Amino acid sequence: MFWSAYVRERSGFLHNRTKANATMGFEATKPSKDRYYTNIADSVAQRCTCLRRCYGAVIVKSDRIVSTGFNGAPRGVQDSLEAGWCRRIRMGNGVDGQRSNYMACRAVHAEMNAIISASTEEMAGATLYVAGRNKEPLIGFDNQGYPLKELTTAWEDLPYAKGSPCQLCARMILNAGIERVVFREVDGSLSSVDPKEWTVNTDILFYG
Repeated sequence: MFWSAYVRERSGFLHNRTKANATMGFEATKPSKDRYYTNIADSVAQRCTCLRRCYGAVIVKSDRIVSTGFNGAPRGVQDSLEAGWCRRIRMGNGVDGQRSNYMACRAVHAEMNAIISASTEEMAGATLYVAGRNKEPLIGFDNQGYPLKELTTAWEDLPYAKGSPCQLCARMILNAGIERVVFREVDGSLSSVDPKEWTVNTDILFYG
């Protein structure tokens, strides 16, 4: 009788807990694999060294993570967090007479870092997941690239940044043999693309 009573009590507890989770908006089921790996990419993004936006990338093959990457300065080079100012913003305002483009930025992109950390065999037929967070609207910058205020917002409360690959990363993804890219949109939804589509519509690969 004791065991039967325990089972009834435990069953009631789990039932009430499930109802409570549903009432509080928690998912009663586990996340999809795409959401799971995108969430991991979001965690990786916390390692970024960019003052404006943080991105994380995860390459997955046969349900196994083969490499990760985040956006940050090359090894041995002072990053934006250490410098305390954004080089791309400063260049864009003509302070040093250079153009504001990828070449003005200190960072190696998250996708690039993930790709150079994996082997050719690991990337062939793999899926790349990308997630980003946008800090810029919360802190602002002057024309010298210095933040106007300190970031006090918790990571999970930062707005999302669109995670679609840039032109340079798209070219690397194609050459790496990655067959699927999943990225998080600014509204939290996930988008999926087959990189082969970029060989037909090349707008994502090149400027102009």
